[in-house]
Amino acid sequence: MHTTLLLLLMTTAVPDRPELEPTLLTLAKETKEVSGVADIGGKTYVVADAAEDHYLYEVSLKGGRFPMKSTLDLAKLAGFKEYVATLPTEVGVAEKDRRLDLEGLTACGPVAYAINERVRHVLVIDTQKKTFAKLGVDLSGYADLFKGEANAGFEGIAADCDGQTLYVAKERDPRQILVLKLDGKGGATLAEHFDVAPSDRAGQQVINPFTGQGLMPIGADFADLAFEKGYLYALERNTYEIAKIDVAKKAVVARVSYYKTEKNLYETGEPFGVAEALQLTADTIRVGFDNNGSPLGVKASLKAKVAGAFPGFYVYKRPAGF
Repeated sequence: MHTTLLLLLMTTAVPDRPELEPTLLTLAKETKEVSGVADIGGKTYVVADAAEDHYLYEVSLKGGRFPMKSTLDLAKLAGFKEYVATLPTEVGVAEKDRRLDLEGLTACGPVAYAINERVRHVLVIDTQKKTFAKLGVDLSGYADLFKGEANAGFEGIAADCDGQTLYVAKERDPRQILVLKLDGKGGATLAEHFDVAPSDRAGQQVINPFTGQGLMPIGADFADLAFEKGYLYALERNTYEIAKIDVAKKAVVARVSYYKTEKNLYETGEPFGVAEALQLTADTIRVGFDNNGSPLGVKASLKAKVAGAFPGFYVYKRPAGF
């Protein structure tokens, strides 16, 4: 009787969190670190997480090794030099962090939106007009904007193009989703900000991998966002999950896990994941990995028949209803 009760409690305590089924692992030919992905004009582009990197890289995620083609040089767009010139005067972060640090990427037609993580800016890139600008928005309504270290700033972005709304994710300490309503004139208003209930995996204690002494918690975070049909999809890097969020109710309605495929992908020496890019198609989920300079794990190297510190994407079968 006691055994049956224990088994029942163990069974009901575990949420329905299906493990995603991988269909493809594709690795870049370059060692640049992928940190955001979006389709623009029928082509797929990524941004790279590196100081002062100013390119949108065209990629093909159909199999084999993919080159990261530096198709769009942001430095050649009107307004880029003027924007960069303002960064040394930014407040809220230390002088060393007042720089370009591209993370997320999304698009509505020819207009792409990227984020500059450390200074907490949203950037507007018009690929037709060849212009570059900082989105004009007052974020003082979110008091925790600069809490956490500089590297705990903006990490993901998604667009509801029909609803003229941007969703921007602050990564951690604390994590938060900011809702920006576009005004059609190059500006926006901070409509609200919120968090959702974290995964039960968040808060787990693991042996400190850096010292071997004591325990360190796995904290809740957001690494990227995607939007589709009234739902926001949040990449929760630290816990190897993707959450489906009903934006009207601000509630998680489903979660999936990709832990089993990432756990042997890179030799990071950390208990946390390194996924930073999320993209949905009708029947697939694409997750891109910023390997933070870490080499591929032994199993991944054998599977891909390549060794080195290359970023890449896992393409998963999208579960029905997710």
